[in-house]
Amino acid sequence: MKIKTKNMARPALIVLALVLFIGFHVYTNNDAYKIRRQFNKLASIISVEPDDGIAAKGLESNKLRDIVAPEIKIKIPVHEFSGVYDRQEIVQALLSAKTKCESLSVEFHDIVVEKTGADTAVCRLTGRIKGSSESESFDEAREIQCLLVLQEGEWLFSECLVEEIITR
Repeated sequence: MKIKTKNMARPALIVLALVLFIGFHVYTNNDAYKIRRQFNKLASIISVEPDDGIAAKGLESNKLRDIVAPEIKIKIPVHEFSGVYDRQEIVQALLSAKTKCESLSVEFHDIVVEKTGADTAVCRLTGRIKGSSESESFDEAREIQCLLVLQEGEWLFSECLVEEIITR
């Protein structure tokens, strides 16, 4: 009886390992997973640790070029702010903001990805930003909508609309 159990257990384990491998491969190669990964990269790029120097902030800010389209449209109606920026301008704006912060963290939650075409996707999510500067501390949650475009195999941020402030 034990011999049959051993003989059956080995093929069952092999099949289970194969199913897990295929499932992981399919999950990590779908567009929604890749898009969510871009939000993780964005959060990492924006973050500032208390002991980060200007060089570290600059090097990290330059990584933003890799995840934004050549031009990105940003609109924040609450602050009557709207504009289209190239990669250099957006990196400079981020670096300017980061140099004013002692600490800064961004978290993205409840990301809903809706593919609107073969190479476009709209994401709705909640973004939470926490930080401090010499003069103030802040902790806000906002509803955000982003348009990402697929260019050369990478999902890039193309538009960002901050719809409303949830908490301040």
